[in-house]
Amino acid sequence: MSGISNTKVYGVIGDPIAQSLSPDIHNLWLKASNISAFYNKFHLQTETAVSDIQALLRFDVQGLNITMPYKKAAINSAIDVSDTAKKIGVANTLKATSNGWYAENTDAHGFLNSLYSVISENTLKNKKVLLIGAGGAARAVAYILDLQGADLTILNRTVSKADTLISELAPKAKSGDLQGLTEQMDRVDIVINATSLKAGLANNIVFPDGNSRLFFDLSYGKAPEEILGKASNAGWKSEDGLRMLVEQAALAYKLWHNEIPDVELALGMCKKKLA
Repeated sequence: MSGISNTKVYGVIGDPIAQSLSPDIHNLWLKASNISAFYNKFHLQTETAVSDIQALLRFDVQGLNITMPYKKAAINSAIDVSDTAKKIGVANTLKATSNGWYAENTDAHGFLNSLYSVISENTLKNKKVLLIGAGGAARAVAYILDLQGADLTILNRTVSKADTLISELAPKAKSGDLQGLTEQMDRVDIVINATSLKAGLANNIVFPDGNSRLFFDLSYGKAPEEILGKASNAGWKSEDGLRMLVEQAALAYKLWHNEIPDVELALGMCKKKLA
């Protein structure tokens, strides 16, 4: 019984949660590091998310990853919040402390690390970047791109939502609607799709000649296959969000265990599971 009681518990909460790869990623790293811990899924369906997340501390849960729709509740459940999470306004990672939850957002730098892995330069300063979408998935991306000095344009069907995102997180960015999307794409170095309307966007978008420029979709698995295929056929270098998932997980793992895990090991495992 002592072996069981010494095993620390971590997990991911969200709704839906069944398809999450986070347990596979973290349990792979925990085994590789020989750490006595287990990472589980917590399917949370609740109207009282803040108190429910706080209650998990009483069950000695040491750390949590948070997915939709509870990222806002996560930050509100914390006693202490990182500057990054505070600025973005949501948290995707919680760490147990003696006083309560510490909230962090690893999405921003997880995205940045994944982006740098697929572009040849090591800076985004003055790089022309087009971000399609202004919803929740776009917040961390807009924040970090603006922070890195990118020449950022945010397009959204409702321009006022893009303007709100800019005022909150990316004051140097420009906004626009989705009219003339092809022409907008032809003027930039990198295109990032943060919308969830993959099929509709794939049907309506006309890709200009990519000339090996990067088209990055934040989703992974089956969802972005059509639009990424269309981008590749037009000469774009296409990338999905799987590496971003692993990179943000690695930052959470480092926060919890003070150890940098093997990103490539987890990425290879995820690709096999999704094949």
